[in-house]
Amino acid sequence: MFDLERGVPAWGVTYRPIFGVPLEGRYLAAGWTSHLLLTEPDGTQQKIDFFGKPPRVPQVETEADDPDYATRHVVALMKRTDRDRDWQVVFGCGVQMLERQDWRGILHLQEPDWIVNAWTIIPPETRTEFQRLRPLLKSVEPRPEQLRRLLLIERSLWEAVNRTRYHPFERVWKEFYRRWKASPGWQWPFDAPFSSQHHTLSTACHLFNLPANPLADKSRSELLREAQADVVERTAATGDELDAVTPPLDVLYP
Repeated sequence: MFDLERGVPAWGVTYRPIFGVPLEGRYLAAGWTSHLLLTEPDGTQQKIDFFGKPPRVPQVETEADDPDYATRHVVALMKRTDRDRDWQVVFGCGVQMLERQDWRGILHLQEPDWIVNAWTIIPPETRTEFQRLRPLLKSVEPRPEQLRRLLLIERSLWEAVNRTRYHPFERVWKEFYRRWKASPGWQWPFDAPFSSQHHTLSTACHLFNLPANPLADKSRSELLREAQADVVERTAATGDELDAVTPPLDVLYP
């Protein structure tokens, strides 16, 4: 970009040399992410990630008082990954939501005592739907002593669900990148205007067959079976325990 008034570059835009796709709708709509680097005139760099289908989010929401930002609920859903630090964000968003009387915050709490205490203030008319979205909540009143164990299994399930979604994208991208890197004259990234970088990356994705949707041949039921098998291996969860924490498919894979 160019600052016409001062006659100097305003800021630069380049692709980042990591696992990502061109900034194109057909990829972003299927769940891919495009990673850019914005460089300001003073050299300050900002990493920007673009996506068209946020993971685990059935409907994008923005804050009522600041529509430039996603709601805490959306952030908490997106942070259900297999990274420890993300679960602190999930818990924190849940606490802040309850403080603002957004009762969906109970869907994100990660400590038994917090869940038990929050359940007492949840409006009765909302409880059935919350139990559908988070089956673990059915154990709050009859079996509170089981919550810690169930929370461990529930988190393990969400981590496994994240892997079943992420790994197919990672696998096909690595295969594509290997083919592209072996081609004559390969160079990436390179110093050039963003339009030139974009043309090169987009052309490579077409020539070396990067699938727009790596999950096209996988049903949600298949993905869930893979995730549950992973959980059993990691936590020795029983069938009853899995049933007690497994949300509907449209919640796990919206």
